[in-house]
Amino acid sequence: MKSTQTALSSTFFFIFLLFSPALAQNLLQKSEIDQYINSVRELNQLRPAQPEINNSKTQLVPRSGDQQNISMTPITDNLEFLRTQPNYEAFKSTIRKYGFSTPENWANVGDKVMMAYSAYHLKNDVTKGAPSVSEILTDMQEQQTNIKNNPYITQEQKLGLLNKIQNSMALLRDPNYINSENISVIGPYIERLDSLFKEYP
Repeated sequence: MKSTQTALSSTFFFIFLLFSPALAQNLLQKSEIDQYINSVRELNQLRPAQPEINNSKTQLVPRSGDQQNISMTPITDNLEFLRTQPNYEAFKSTIRKYGFSTPENWANVGDKVMMAYSAYHLKNDVTKGAPSVSEILTDMQEQQTNIKNNPYITQEQKLGLLNKIQNSMALLRDPNYINSENISVIGPYIERLDSLFKEYP
């Protein structure tokens, strides 16, 4: 039973890491977190009337069904798409209301928030029965072996899957991620972030 729970949980974290943003070296400011949360909440409210923003913003939250290339900066990566949308000006106007001078500034803060948020859950959910980092790494190593020995997928598919797992393993082993000072900074905001991300379908 424990091995099954570990496999399921590690699969969740693997998927989560595929959408985790890039490692940020600078410390988050509490004001930045408040501004980011409030801006995303308003952008979320705009979604029914602005489907283009809806489509782009859903990528701010990990979704288990998505099959996308690994990106450590999903929010920053969204900017190029947003620039092509007719309501890009509405997006910029919204984030300016919350103190972000440019879309790049907003996305950079969002990347740091998501990195700290994912690391917080990875470290703290162990007490709730989730696997430890070492257990997740062990399961990922087993996944690599299974992929290499799978006769039903092409070599190209194997390389793609193995690359994703290796990137996730490297992130888990990076002390700047798992021991980031931003984890303690984000702690008081976890309930608000959990609630915010549940608003996305």
